[in-house]
Amino acid sequence: MAHKFQWARKRRSDTAQAKSQQRYKRRKGIFKKAAEFSLECESDIFVAIRIRKTGQIYMFDSTAQATEDAFRAQLH
Repeated sequence: MAHKFQWARKRRSDTAQAKSQQRYKRRKGIFKKAAEFSLECESDIFVAIRIRKTGQIYMFDSTAQATEDAFRAQLH
């Protein structure tokens, strides 16, 4: 019988404030990694995170504003 692996274990956050804080920390970490990758690999990086429940969009762009505008145009 094959085992299903759970790659990321889900933490239990009871309060809305704890969930919000966890989201903020993870988003900050992802954007930091993207910035490091951009510098070390001399790459253009664009990362967008959309919160399903609220629809909020957070973006990181290592290049000019044009990439962000193009992405927003595709969403609408």
